Amino acid sequence: MIIVPKKLSGSALLMTLLVLAGIFVIAFGAGYLSFFNTKNTDVYQQSARARLAAEAGVERMKWELGHDNYDLFDTCGASTSTQFFATTLGDGAYYLKCALDSAGDYKIQAVGTYKNISVTLDTGFCYNIGAECASTCVIGSLCGGGVLFSASPKMVAAPSGCSDTSGTDCDNSFLVADTLTKIWDTSTSTVVTGASDLDDGRNNFNFLNDARYEAAMFCDSLTVNTTSDWYLPAKNELNTVLRNSNYCSADAQGPEPLYCDHGTSTSPIIGGLANTNPYLSSTENDIDTFLAQDFTDGAQATSTKISAMFLRCIRRP
Repeated sequence: MIIVPKKLSGSALLMTLLVLAGIFVIAFGAGYLSFFNTKNTDVYQQSARARLAAEAGVERMKWELGHDNYDLFDTCGASTSTQFFATTLGDGAYYLKCALDSAGDYKIQAVGTYKNISVTLDTGFCYNIGAECASTCVIGSLCGGGVLFSASPKMVAAPSGCSDTSGTDCDNSFLVADTLTKIWDTSTSTVVTGASDLDDGRNNFNFLNDARYEAAMFCDSLTVNTTSDWYLPAKNELNTVLRNSNYCSADAQGPEPLYCDHGTSTSPIIGGLANTNPYLSSTENDIDTFLAQDFTDGAQATSTKISAMFLRCIRRP
């Protein structure tokens, strides 16, 4: 406590009181600023932790989609109120929910919470298989009639298990294994077609648009999930399918390059691929052979054009 001497004149007393008032204002202001900054720091830290929880939800979605071939449409259907994979992380938590994008198509969001703060992130996974893949859809999204397995160039693989061109028995969950086999060239009088493109099967189809080339014609005639511009993949496109398939494991399969695009064997993007026969590409090797790929060991080799093999159609949205 400060004692003001009795002998101080009026002006001196006033000056002393003003000084004391200034000291009080400064002390109070400093305390307030300290409290305010502490409060802001606490909010910032809570927001950061909520965001980390949401990011964990995004990674959970990637894992579930790959590891279990997670069926997004069965999860959300046409509802934006569905919540799933709710997980507690200490004082925080996350859950995934279904939402609509600006175009009215379905997507998955991850919501992270910490105390009173919540942060919502788009996972990037789209799940309207009948709608075209938006620029924001990430690899593994169900869109464009199938599953998006390449972003640049954008490529979509057809559902598994298709046995006829109507597409009515195709499995949108990518769990039913392929059983249909086709022949590259059904004619016994083989010719050099000119279908030599290694990177784009659409160019090869310009030389294979004939009933004798039943594998290429099957993909061209396929209609599934409202899309009909499918084609038989070229050699390198087929290898990209492998590198995102359930048969690419431990980064040790696929001839060039020798790695899996989806990272590990626990996160395949394209399911339902069979292992009892190689898969056809649309790339011709010579007058008698074309290039095929065995998905069990990644080997690409030539095969005679009259060989019956599995096929999986793709498209470029």
